[in-house]
Amino acid sequence: MRFRSAARRLGEDEMGANGSVAGGARRLEAGLAVCLRFCVIAALVLPAAVLAQPVPAPAQDLPFDDRPPDRWVFAVTPYLWALSLNGDATVRGFEAPVDVGFGDIFDNLNFGAMVDAEARRGRIGGFVNTVYGSIGGDSTAGPLTVDTDVKTLWVGFGLFYRVGTWSLDPGAPRPRYSVTVDPYVGGRYTYLDVDLDVQGGRDFGRSRDWVDPIVGVRTIWTFGDRWNLVAAGDVGGFGVGSDFAWQATGLIGYRVGLFAERDANLFAGYRALDQDYSDGSGRNRFAWDVTAHGPVIGVAIRF
Repeated sequence: MRFRSAARRLGEDEMGANGSVAGGARRLEAGLAVCLRFCVIAALVLPAAVLAQPVPAPAQDLPFDDRPPDRWVFAVTPYLWALSLNGDATVRGFEAPVDVGFGDIFDNLNFGAMVDAEARRGRIGGFVNTVYGSIGGDSTAGPLTVDTDVKTLWVGFGLFYRVGTWSLDPGAPRPRYSVTVDPYVGGRYTYLDVDLDVQGGRDFGRSRDWVDPIVGVRTIWTFGDRWNLVAAGDVGGFGVGSDFAWQATGLIGYRVGLFAERDANLFAGYRALDQDYSDGSGRNRFAWDVTAHGPVIGVAIRF
């Protein structure tokens, strides 16, 4: 992170304001473009799901779907999200561009924990997704060195409804390709704690937390006995927490036996989370207009 000096910032207030507006417009445009693509995909999938006649697929072809409908199905998913951060942050009125790549994250990551938990019985299910990271390192602000420590916690939670599973080869004697559609609603809790220790004894610190309502859909595509693809996305905030937020995830998985036959799903893919949040004004202003994105790898364990 490279923080502007206070003198330069005071001399560029008007230009910075215009730049923030332009940058915000560009980010909103990018977010809307992602959401538009997501809506187009949903528009293609959902009508087909509603109009088509469901054809039961083989139980072993459906991830986490091979138990009777009156039985609970649980899944725990530890995973690694190799984060990059891009955007702008403001702490106590002090604005800074945020541009941290994969290499910087791994060099400065003090601690990170990421896990997802899901439970479903029949068509109704719930989920909790937790990402915690403590990132520390040195940066520069002009001639000064800044020791930066950032702690972040994201907790997504909600309920989903399994609309159904449809065979993609209904004419086959044994369907092996299918798609499952799970719309969901919920929320995402965000906690940020930013501490800046500037050379010369000046210290800036601020923490904020908020909750964004979210609405989205997940699709699970099954290809044969082992391969599967998950595409999911949601939008939220709506001025309740963030002004606007969106998330998109794409994963490809391969089922293996860990404790029982095909009880685990190894996966890799990409995830992006964008949040545009602001609170306060002047020296009390805090803003987080940042996109967190990067590759994801992990394993989902069913029991």
